Amino acid sequence: MPNLSQNIQNFAHKNGLFENDQKIVVGVSGGADSVCLLLVLLQLSKKYDFSLHIAHVNYALRGKDSDLDQKFVENLARTHGLEISVLSLKKPASTANLENKLRKQRYAFFEKIRKNLGFGAIAVAHNQDDQAETVLLRIIRGSGLQGMASMKPKNGSVIRPLLATSRKEIIAYLEERN
Repeated sequence: MPNLSQNIQNFAHKNGLFENDQKIVVGVSGGADSVCLLLVLLQLSKKYDFSLHIAHVNYALRGKDSDLDQKFVENLARTHGLEISVLSLKKPASTANLENKLRKQRYAFFEKIRKNLGFGAIAVAHNQDDQAETVLLRIIRGSGLQGMASMKPKNGSVIRPLLATSRKEIIAYLEERN
């Protein structure tokens, strides 16, 4: 299997995602994609001398499981000697348009941290499978040619280093590292 870190580094180089001495806020939910992103960025930080800061949002949607995700991410931060910022939300009363509302809150939180710390980028763990799903959903919703537009590797301060990486590759990478 090709080296995932090298593939991500090549994708990032091609799309201008990384700079030496870059300061990056890393969105980490505790799921496989974001944990992979963090581990790869930690590995690449040796080459690029990144400064990393973890951002985690506890949505409180899954009760104790949401709290366990937060503890897992806090432990990851501690294990790797990284600072972490956590936004804890209350379970919403209404689920109308919930996904969109939570996404806006998450990105606003990430951007606030980025600005407060004087960091240059926010790394999120969207992958190749998410990319395909996004395009398909946009087409189904009738967004026409605009629906064919996919997520960009870089959009303002947001970078997506895993965008050319499949979920299968992410799982294999994590399994290799237990």
